[in-house]
Amino acid sequence: GGVKNAVRYDRKPKAIVVNGTEKIYEEHLSYTEPEFFEMFNFELDAGDKKTALEKPFSIVISRELANKYFFDTNPIGQIFSVDQKEFEVTGVLAPVPHNTHFTFNMLASFSTLNEEIDEWAVFPNYKTYVELEDGVSIEQIHQAALDVLKVNGGTYGEKFTEVLSYPLEEIYLEVEWYVHDELRGNIEYIQIFLIIGILILTIACINYMNLATARASLRSMEIGVRKATGAFRSQLVHQFLSESVLLACTSAVFAIGLIELLLPGFNQVTGKTLALNFIANPEAFVLVLGVAIATGLLAGVYPALFLSGFHTVSVLKGQFKTGKAAIYLRKGLVVTQFVITIGLIVCTTVINNQLNFLSEKGLGLDTESLVSIPAKNDIDSKYHAFKSELLKNPNVVGVTTGQILLGGISFETFSDDDQLENKPSGNTLQIFGTDHDFVSTLGLNLIAGRDFDPKMSQDATNSILMNETSIEEFGWTTADEALGQEIVIGEKTYSVIGLVEDFHALSPVYSILPAAIRITDTAADQVLVRLKTGDLQNSVASLKTAWAKFEPFLPFEVNFMDDELYALYVSERNLSILFNAFAFLTIFIACLGLLGLSTFTAEQRRKEIGIRKVLGASVKRILALVTKDLVYLLGISFAVATPISWYFINQWIENYPYRIEIGWGVFVVGGLLALSLALLTVSYQSIKAAMSNPIDSLKTE
Repeated sequence: GGVKNAVRYDRKPKAIVVNGTEKIYEEHLSYTEPEFFEMFNFELDAGDKKTALEKPFSIVISRELANKYFFDTNPIGQIFSVDQKEFEVTGVLAPVPHNTHFTFNMLASFSTLNEEIDEWAVFPNYKTYVELEDGVSIEQIHQAALDVLKVNGGTYGEKFTEVLSYPLEEIYLEVEWYVHDELRGNIEYIQIFLIIGILILTIACINYMNLATARASLRSMEIGVRKATGAFRSQLVHQFLSESVLLACTSAVFAIGLIELLLPGFNQVTGKTLALNFIANPEAFVLVLGVAIATGLLAGVYPALFLSGFHTVSVLKGQFKTGKAAIYLRKGLVVTQFVITIGLIVCTTVINNQLNFLSEKGLGLDTESLVSIPAKNDIDSKYHAFKSELLKNPNVVGVTTGQILLGGISFETFSDDDQLENKPSGNTLQIFGTDHDFVSTLGLNLIAGRDFDPKMSQDATNSILMNETSIEEFGWTTADEALGQEIVIGEKTYSVIGLVEDFHALSPVYSILPAAIRITDTAADQVLVRLKTGDLQNSVASLKTAWAKFEPFLPFEVNFMDDELYALYVSERNLSILFNAFAFLTIFIACLGLLGLSTFTAEQRRKEIGIRKVLGASVKRILALVTKDLVYLLGISFAVATPISWYFINQWIENYPYRIEIGWGVFVVGGLLALSLALLTVSYQSIKAAMSNPIDSLKTE
């Protein structure tokens, strides 16, 4: 009771579609139940949602697949061969919305798997989505599920103490491991770029405030006349705020057009499918309009109050003078602007250095000329024969197997009440099931003991190799002390015969866990082959020939480990590219505002500069006079930006178990770069003012 609907969902990353004599890998096949369309709002262009997945061997396919395999023929009722199963096409999917963590091109009826799955498997590979009745708490469902598991789970069911669930709205951004095989976002990246967006808007607002207040003298007569003719201050404030809001809204229109132009490139870099569709998402339009109005009000409120506060008589007499408070505020805004700029320069430098460090760190094994062949169908059960065939090839240096590179690792979890002498402090141990050639083929370094020996029969049954991290995790003091230790894995005792240097089985973004390498007779999940460097194209072709002898059905598939390693850093590289782009944009906007301010300031000081030149001041001295305040303000900016940027970048880099040291050099470089950009920005106007003919400046006096 309490459950309105429940749907099982099992995703297969790849499937083989047979089209005549052609066999093609297609991505994103999922098995689910008829209630899937009732629980979620996915639509069909053809077919009945209520009955499309009722019968075994029923399937609905995307419009792209329908056009690819059936051309102009109506696909409904046609036979579609997938993974050596004959399915009847019962529906054609409407385009799947982009704002979902689901990825599927084919949805097959879950009842097709009834003969393949264990209803009460300890670790089922499928997910279950549950929709609750109104008024039912998730805690009630957790307890009910726990009771069912204990009754039906056999001896394992008695060990269950907790049931976990995740709100659907949190899965995409917040539950990383749960949706590792589906689309997911990164909440940290969103937060980072939201902050950067706010900082860019802040700098834009500061530019507007600075220029509006600096140009106050040009509007003083207008304000004086309006006040003399009876305008209230509130009316002037309303006028100036309306101007800034209108400017911001006009800018928003141009920004939307710019987004449409840049969005395809952004999607290509990030691998996302974002779209700006105000018709389908009117709330997005409201958000953009709200941000534009808020920006206009924020940027315009101070200039409006400042300009509307002029004294009527003074400005009409031409006695306009900016107060010290306004000057100090303008300088404070410039400092704020360059605190942000210096901070972003520092953060961008550290991020790039950290990502370069990770990419150069590697996996701790030799990935050059190392390839992985997924062991499917006949290959996994005939691994040893397949390995023998591969080793006949002179271009093959070594062959091994195992759940390795990257992901797909087995774990042994120890509970606190296990009465074991040796177990890791974190109660988790990675397990690599492999053969005798694992260490040599992967190029691992043995630091103590010996490798597996085919001549020693006990190695195949009760010997293991451990990694360096295991020494500390198991409480041993040295590698030599670890040799001979006995470890219980799955109620079987193994003796440690050697230790290897640490290597990454997952991305280097994650910490290395204690690991055990053991020989297993279970089916292989992938075959790892080290080839001779040189003619890799012909070497891979020979692997394909050997594959065809053992697996005539499946297409040959091979992955180079160098490519796999490169793919590990996709999200980090995307972050770096986007961060660099946003940092450049921020610096550009800051310099643009500084250029406008310096141009106006130089114009205001024309007569002062002219008098100084008449009195004998050199161009160099005048240039120093004009830029002195800027250097002073940048010094303050550097002093403020350094601790702030250190705090935030330190918080970010702490997420990485392997990281660079943040030295003072990066802050000095950031400050000097900001100073150089600022001086370069204002130098043209300063030099122009310093070299101008003083007669032109003074002839009106």
